[in-house]
Amino acid sequence: MDIIKVAGIGLVAAVLALTVKNQRPDMGFQISIAAGVVIVLIVCTNLSPVLNFFQSLTRFSGMDNFYVGIILKIIGISFVSDMVSDLCTDAGEEAIGKKVELAGKVGVLLVALPLFDSLLKLVQVMMR
Repeated sequence: MDIIKVAGIGLVAAVLALTVKNQRPDMGFQISIAAGVVIVLIVCTNLSPVLNFFQSLTRFSGMDNFYVGIILKIIGISFVSDMVSDLCTDAGEEAIGKKVELAGKVGVLLVALPLFDSLLKLVQVMMR
């Protein structure tokens, strides 16, 4: 990933948004969102090494793909809810941002339930 490109996009967008925000606050926020989308797309195009690593780790450890999928979903939920919460806060809607954070935490718990179930079953087997 070209961090210089991402940092440049972020810096230019921030300066542009601050400059425009005085005259058109709505446009400043739209510039921020557009820059965020571009940066996320750049990051997403560079995720294949991470996914390949998790696939290799799964094959090496003998772990079930189901559990790795759960871990990846948890990471995704965390990233998305944090990013949207920050966008809401930037837009002056901190209360909505906090609700998005709460929804992300509940989403993580729901996705993680099968892990807790497997852990409890493992503890039961070990206690016998």
